[in-house]
Amino acid sequence: MKRLLIPFVFLCCLGCQQSKEIASEDVGMDVQTIRDRVAELEASTNSTHPIIGSWKLNIEKSTFAPNSPPPPKEETEVYRETEGNLIELTYKSIKMDGSTQLMVFTWPAQGGAVNIVKADIPENLSWVQTFIEGEWYATLMVDGKQFYTRHKTISRDGKILRQSFRSTDDQGKPYENILIFDRQ
Repeated sequence: MKRLLIPFVFLCCLGCQQSKEIASEDVGMDVQTIRDRVAELEASTNSTHPIIGSWKLNIEKSTFAPNSPPPPKEETEVYRETEGNLIELTYKSIKMDGSTQLMVFTWPAQGGAVNIVKADIPENLSWVQTFIEGEWYATLMVDGKQFYTRHKTISRDGKILRQSFRSTDDQGKPYENILIFDRQ
């Protein structure tokens, strides 16, 4: 059996901006084991961006600041890749009073200005989505003044989407909500 005498192999999937470290228990790792681990990495990567898929808000695991708007009864986010190297987000929410909200946005996969396809939001709103090594940063502005940021990260196993949401209440007092979404 051929063995590679290296203490570890670091694999980086450049197209998906994900990387995984494969370590050996002993000093070397046989070629078949490396092939198997590479196959596992490739199988776990079903998209250029790990955020692609359907996510449901886990209210019990999320935290909401007392001065933030009330949490929704239910919320889902569906991300998909579209033509033109764009990512589309379809956001659906059911509020505690039973009213619903549906919004659709697109932005360049590498990050950039967000196109508001469908949403009941102010016309003077602008939004920039930034993608850096598997993390997403959203900045929303009204009349050029930032009022909202969102930082999104995905767990190593790809099952949890964590969003840190920062804004201010009606009195200008800052708050932060931590939203936990489960992959569907």
